[in-house]
Amino acid sequence: MKTKPHQVIEHTTSHISFRSVRSGPGVWALAACILAALVACKSDHGPNADRRPSDTNPNAALDTPKIVERFRAVNTLDRRVEKMKVKIHEADQSSREVRLTIYRNRKPDGGQAMLIEFTAPVEERDRSSLISISPEGDIEAARYAQSADSFVSSKGATTEDSLFGLSLQELVDGQPEKYDFTVVGEETLKSSPVYRLEGKLKGGAESRFPRIVLMILKENYATVLAEFYDNQSSLARRMEVDAFEQIGEHPVRTRFTIDNIAKRRKLDFEVLSASLGEGILKDSLFTREHLKTISLK
Repeated sequence: MKTKPHQVIEHTTSHISFRSVRSGPGVWALAACILAALVACKSDHGPNADRRPSDTNPNAALDTPKIVERFRAVNTLDRRVEKMKVKIHEADQSSREVRLTIYRNRKPDGGQAMLIEFTAPVEERDRSSLISISPEGDIEAARYAQSADSFVSSKGATTEDSLFGLSLQELVDGQPEKYDFTVVGEETLKSSPVYRLEGKLKGGAESRFPRIVLMILKENYATVLAEFYDNQSSLARRMEVDAFEQIGEHPVRTRFTIDNIAKRRKLDFEVLSASLGEGILKDSLFTREHLKTISLK
């Protein structure tokens, strides 16, 4: 199949565009990761006052287990390769652009391996990271420090990445499996029918965000808006999605923004190409030896 720029190109069955989701000041991601992706605090006022309730019967019961199950299914991928560019807007009005490739691989035990390879500019190559996620959701990230010829590691979902200012949890798509979700209603967001999901962090799970709110499209269960709230119930991140591509049963976001309110930093992501489920990603790709090779300037 001939490659087209700015498009997910493998096994594309339909195109879904969700534009101009932005609904006011502040918020994320995912995550996501981040997410991402993704928090519970009804926001029918303030930043999202342009949302309006769905015209469906307000007394009609929503099948929460079925909706959540479908949401999890379309957002659980065994493997993925994405090439993207990220424009980083700082609080002082400066900005810069980086390019990277993200490789993700799900292991038979439910754990995951993830490699973030910075490809441009050259001086960013040593920011490449190797991330592992255990079946229990524990995260460990490693980078290669060329000056010291050693690896620097960090652990925990709350640890922040030095470039994007996001937590490791957000860099691995928000870890929605750490939350118990409830479908609390139906709305129309920018002319698209959506479900509102509110998530509460499970007991014993680690996160900076005890509550999250997701808006997912009724059409394909893709997340179009995710809000993360901190321990003071303040909005900490917002992820807003502008466009998707459909690959098989999986909607993949191709343009999205993460607003890091605390850091006053905004990240604009554009996926240049993506593929899912094709071929085998070799284990050697997710090793420190390979990380060292791609990190050398």
